Amino acid sequence: MVYKNDTLRIYNIHFESLQLSSRDTIMTSEYSEKTKERIENIFAVQEKQVLKFNQLQKRNDNASIVCTDLNNIAFSKPYSLLSSN
Repeated sequence: MVYKNDTLRIYNIHFESLQLSSRDTIMTSEYSEKTKERIENIFAVQEKQVLKFNQLQKRNDNASIVCTDLNNIAFSKPYSLLSSN
């Protein structure tokens, strides 16, 4: 996008969802462990997505606006990786 004779890059990103449902409130040790593993896997996917975006962004010499749904909290590793860039 060109704004006032300057190029501006706009990103709209939606990262992997945690895919939680009402079933995820069942608290048996076996089900809790499966849910924990699933969430850990999704966090890993989110981290890869952020790292891929950061690589793309490093090649961009223009000013940027990043709009995103991280599907995570402000204290998460994906958020930290994205906001440090």
